[in-house]
Amino acid sequence: MPPREFIESIKMKHAAQLIKEGNMRVSDANYLLGFNDPKYFTIRFKKIFGMSPSQYIGQKANEKG
Repeated sequence: MPPREFIESIKMKHAAQLIKEGNMRVSDANYLLGFNDPKYFTIRFKKIFGMSPSQYIGQKANEKG
């Protein structure tokens, strides 16, 4: 894995944690972790987790309930 992808995967895991815990909105996590384009953030998130951030939130909510 190239260094850029490795760093990005760490950022995405952190974003997923923030989103999952409900501490942060997707758009806030996007900018906090240095992504300036929400579309790019969503594309990269989907590549790593196999679903969009919104779907990820929905799945985690269903697991709790």
